[in-house]
Amino acid sequence: MEKFNKDQEEYTNVKPIQVDYKCPKCGKGYLRPTNMTHGSPDVTYPHWCNNKDCDYKVILPQRYPYIEFVPEDWEFSGTAIDPISGDINKFIVKNPKYANEITITDKTKIKIKT
Repeated sequence: MEKFNKDQEEYTNVKPIQVDYKCPKCGKGYLRPTNMTHGSPDVTYPHWCNNKDCDYKVILPQRYPYIEFVPEDWEFSGTAIDPISGDINKFIVKNPKYANEITITDKTKIKIKT
């Protein structure tokens, strides 16, 4: 086994972003965990919509909202791929390092600007 070499470490400025899950039923609320888990074979998390007028409930593979860390120069807007249905909603990623803008507007249209 090789000895630890501090010179191999790399540092990058990052920023935290919150990943949330908008209710697919009412479109107004956000799904929040119930503080219960289902465990076998994979851990899953029951969520309820936090809109008082909505009764939507679903089991998700992780708790929402959660925090991700991305490079400082990345910009995000819209929503991403639904982990349950696989539906793609409007989502824009701007990454100046690669000078690409990806806009996904539905399941069939993907537009990439370079």
